[in-house]
Amino acid sequence: MNTRCCYTEFELNLLKELVGKRIDILENKKSDYKTINEKNLTWKLLSNEYNSYEHVKKRKDKQLKKCWENLKARAKQTGAKERRERLVPGKA
Repeated sequence: MNTRCCYTEFELNLLKELVGKRIDILENKKSDYKTINEKNLTWKLLSNEYNSYEHVKKRKDKQLKKCWENLKARAKQTGAKERRERLVPGKA
């Protein structure tokens, strides 16, 4: 029995938009106590705003954070693959 619920295109775009508004906090490289608390609070606020939309499945802040990390990782992989393909001799 698969209990996973995939994100719709609308949900992914909404997540990207909401994170984009707070990117300076959420992608801050500092790891001190104050910054970590600020990031956690921001993810909680973001999940509240996300869940306030009508056509989304309700998700916890940890789920949204993991989805965001997965989106970043896929984008990084795609970019690396495109760079490798451009460097292959005999193509383009």
